[in-house]
Amino acid sequence: MKTINRETYELYNGQVIIDYLPDSHQYWLIKDGEVLTKKKRLAGASTIAGKLDKSRQLIPWATRMYTEKVKELMGDNSSFTKDDLLSMLEAGEIAHDDKSKAGKTVGTYVHTFCEEYAKDTNAKNAYDRMIEREGTPSIELVEKIQVAIKGFVDWATTSELEFISTEGLIYSRKEGFAGRYDAIIKYQNKIYLVDYKTSSGIFTEHYLQTAGYIKAKEEETGEKFDGVLIVAIAKEDKENKDGIIIKKAGDITTEFRSRSDLVKDYVAFKGLNAV
Repeated sequence: MKTINRETYELYNGQVIIDYLPDSHQYWLIKDGEVLTKKKRLAGASTIAGKLDKSRQLIPWATRMYTEKVKELMGDNSSFTKDDLLSMLEAGEIAHDDKSKAGKTVGTYVHTFCEEYAKDTNAKNAYDRMIEREGTPSIELVEKIQVAIKGFVDWATTSELEFISTEGLIYSRKEGFAGRYDAIIKYQNKIYLVDYKTSSGIFTEHYLQTAGYIKAKEEETGEKFDGVLIVAIAKEDKENKDGIIIKKAGDITTEFRSRSDLVKDYVAFKGLNAV
């Protein structure tokens, strides 16, 4: 029988207990004031923000993955049987899914490294702890992981920021959602909640998700943050429609969201939660 990895968190001065299952990213409410007779599964902030319609961005990407895969399989050949063509078309249909899974794997390693790096800002120690947590990556992924990690470390060491604490779990008793932020930092005498994204850029979904994080954190502690910092780490080169590289693997994109930004973002987040 497979062992379920489980992390238990106490929030609100022990009034709330939540079990987090890292392998499946599930949150289970065990206690809220009193122990529940039946544990309750909570919606994750990332799941709620993920309800935002992204089809306008994803459909062109998926069709591009389809075309690239078919071209790759065609090679320099000029004649194919019907079965050859059907086989290539079928491979094209799942190309976007294969690409997404590979990207998520790289993203998992990079995200874990960033979490570990904030603990002591020692890249070697963070890399070793990443391997300990996630296992040794396959050879074809190592270079991509290392390029993204180098980009993050270069950014972190030149940004003049101070890591105050590492990842933590949040829960909103008012709205009934949970989630995990990545760090809390001090920058230019201001305090920010940080979320890392392994993506080519920063998108609306990220605004809404981090707004949920900070509102829940402030609900629990009563403290006010100056805003959130979103850090996007490119896992691979990004090309435009003409095949020109417009962002390289390891490039870092950052955005600070002020409290006024967060107010608007949270209104949208609560709307998606209602959905």
